[in-house]
Amino acid sequence: MVIIGLYIIFRFEFDHALGLTMAIASALLASLFTVINSKFTQQYFHYTITFYEMIGAFLFTLLFLPFYAGFMTGGHVQWLPTSLDWVYLIILALLCTVYAYSASVELMKYVSAFAVNLTNNMEPVYGIMMALLVFGEDEQMTPGFYLGTAIILASVLAYPLIRRYQRKKAPQAELS
Repeated sequence: MVIIGLYIIFRFEFDHALGLTMAIASALLASLFTVINSKFTQQYFHYTITFYEMIGAFLFTLLFLPFYAGFMTGGHVQWLPTSLDWVYLIILALLCTVYAYSASVELMKYVSAFAVNLTNNMEPVYGIMMALLVFGEDEQMTPGFYLGTAIILASVLAYPLIRRYQRKKAPQAELS
């Protein structure tokens, strides 16, 4: 069903093919990352996992900055944050990143990798809804985009219901 939804979106939004391809690659890598993390949570303390992953993200960002400054901004980058920027950075870093991430890593001990991926991959949808509700902003997409998105969301949200139904039915099949 997801493939059908993606096909419909690509068919109607082909002028955004690069962005859609990058989004699919990103979702694939994020899913792989979550599955690997769920294995780590069975062996390591969640703060240890968070520590090493945050160090890795910091180092990657540090290595990426020259490329970003040179090729993506035309060399116009404000390197030193203002005082207010530091306040926002500290709040975002500690509360919205480190705490939230380590809590999600801890939850992976109790919640399936699928549920974590579903939550993570729904973030853009939450962001779109928040932009619409808070800022009154909306993008004008083709009806095909909305149809494809609806098919994808319906199939992703139906998956847990189908799995629950199959689990309930499996013991009954064994009894007969």
